[in-house]
Amino acid sequence: MPLEKEKLVRQLSLVAFLMSMNRPITARDVRESVEGYSHMGDDAFARRFYADRTELLSLGLPLNSTRDDDTGEELYTLSARQYLLPNLDLTDREVTALNSCLSLLDGQFAYAEPL
Repeated sequence: MPLEKEKLVRQLSLVAFLMSMNRPITARDVRESVEGYSHMGDDAFARRFYADRTELLSLGLPLNSTRDDDTGEELYTLSARQYLLPNLDLTDREVTALNSCLSLLDGQFAYAEPL
């Protein structure tokens, strides 16, 4: 898999994992559970995870980190409430226009089916 595609899959997997958790998670949790990290050695994981966190933060994702008072480990969270856009309130004309655009794409748009 090309490096840019690997990075994209890893970062999207990280976002999905963080949003799915109902508790703060550790870097160890990420390494064990998120696609793209588990095969890495300690140093490679630390570099990649730090780079991915930095890039996601620069893109505006509200990735939060705190320190566990007992263990000193860094804990990470990503609240879906802070990340997701509010529900759209589209008019009938807007829905028709969106459906027209989606039909013109003929399934070539990655999110055509959910829309």
